Amino acid sequence: MPGNSLGAEFERAAPLLSAAAAELAPFTARLAGVHTFGHREDATV
Repeated sequence: MPGNSLGAEFERAAPLLSAAAAELAPFTARLAGVHTFGHREDATV
């Protein structure tokens, strides 16, 4: 939507995503080809 900020879009989407995720059972995911970049106290994936 023109004129809407990304933050506003996220605020509208967050409750919808939360409701959808609440209906899913936990599952295991395997990430292949993912690299990490270590920092002083944490890391970026």
